[in-house]
Amino acid sequence: MLMLAVYKRVSRSIEGARDGRWQAPAKTGRYGQLFELTHKTVGIVGVGHIGSLVARRLRGFETTTLYHDVRALPPDIERELEVTRVPLDELLERSDIVTAHMPLNSATRGMFSSREFNLMQPQAIFINTCRGPVHDEDALIAALSNGDIRAAGLDVTEVEPTPADNPLLNMENVIVTPHIAGSTEERVDRALEFSYGNARRVLNGDKPLSPGGYPGLSQPRPCSSHPAF
Repeated sequence: MLMLAVYKRVSRSIEGARDGRWQAPAKTGRYGQLFELTHKTVGIVGVGHIGSLVARRLRGFETTTLYHDVRALPPDIERELEVTRVPLDELLERSDIVTAHMPLNSATRGMFSSREFNLMQPQAIFINTCRGPVHDEDALIAALSNGDIRAAGLDVTEVEPTPADNPLLNMENVIVTPHIAGSTEERVDRALEFSYGNARRVLNGDKPLSPGGYPGLSQPRPCSSHPAF
């Protein structure tokens, strides 16, 4: 959603439709260009449960999809998802879109900082829907202001709720949503079904699935990613 919203400047389009300026807010100014997701190069950092689902959905947009993960996916899964594993620096340098999908820990805190944003292309956009502190917010603001990267779509911020004076909230090339990616009725139903199913498995003497927690609730399933992920 955020990839498309940033490329199509959806928030500015809504403003124009509401106040009578129509297409002008979306198509004028420094960032007054609209783009398609189709055929772009997307770099996924972290292909655990969530990252792999993102890769699966990107196939419909015919993207060139790269991924960075310390452990490689099995070859058959790579073929199914149509993804190619590359080093992080190569992913940053080649991608039109960089999207982060890892849990927050000592290894991933501040993983995206000035060095990483400087490696990205000037037309690239950064997407973060995992945990806010994975990116260094000051470095991200500087990269967006200096034109080191084109735009960002964020469902998470370093501090939540983010302060009203956070510069990201008023930047023309940024879309911020209030950490709602997983806040759906369907997800709650899945979490309950998973929890009751796990309880039933334990009562029957079987091992629970994903003992670290429901994979779609609080953290990716521990099936791949960075060794510290």
